[in-house]
Amino acid sequence: MFKSIYPKAVLIQSAEVKKEGTLEKTEMTLEKEMKKQNRGTVVMVGEDVKWPKEQDVVSYFRGAATDITDDDGTVYQLVNAAHILAEF
Repeated sequence: MFKSIYPKAVLIQSAEVKKEGTLEKTEMTLEKEMKKQNRGTVVMVGEDVKWPKEQDVVSYFRGAATDITDDDGTVYQLVNAAHILAEF
């Protein structure tokens, strides 16, 4: 996991995409669908961020996220806290 992030940033893990139907989706397709959702769970917040809090499920502006990968290969989205739209 990351030690720290930009003080005004939020680290988000994308929501899981449901595997439905009879067609199997490739991992690449599932990854693209996860990114298109612009929704996920907050896993870390910068020191200047008052909202949202860790574990909140949030939605953010399309195109506002930067993908970063952890040491174990997990892809997260780094978003400026000002680009968070809603909490669910």
